[in-house]
Amino acid sequence: ENLREDLNERAVGDEYLAGFSQDLAADLEMLQAQYEARQDQLANASVVLEFFEGRAIAPQAFFERYYVALLILNTRPNRITIEEVLSSGSLRLIRDAEIRTGLLDLYATYDRIAVLEEHMYRDFESYLYDPTFSSVPLQIEGPWPDTELELARSQTKLLLELMRAE
Repeated sequence: ENLREDLNERAVGDEYLAGFSQDLAADLEMLQAQYEARQDQLANASVVLEFFEGRAIAPQAFFERYYVALLILNTRPNRITIEEVLSSGSLRLIRDAEIRTGLLDLYATYDRIAVLEEHMYRDFESYLYDPTFSSVPLQIEGPWPDTELELARSQTKLLLELMRAE
């Protein structure tokens, strides 16, 4: 009976690992696309900044770059499997402690990214709509969202490698 129960738990744990693997593969694609989009935004923002510093640029090109540079990108990780595992109390079924810890660290990183994105969005709204903002000197301090994105991307890659080795 104990052996049957152990085999059933291992089967459920393997199903969870397969779900995590699918979620992480999708997350890796999302993070890569978001990272590339932010790099594109950075390039567009530098052109827009040059315009404000006096460089001549066609109005259509300016507005195309301006709007791309100001897009708000939100990270949308796949949380289906982790929420199911945590809500059911089944995290113990993932037998590898390194994978368990890595998963929890990754989702904590996603939470930090969400907080940073929320602050960026509020700063952006203030910049656009608060009439007093123009009188305040612009000071930007880290941590930079790409740092968190890079951390999430590297954690995701590591977890996928660990799960494949499992």
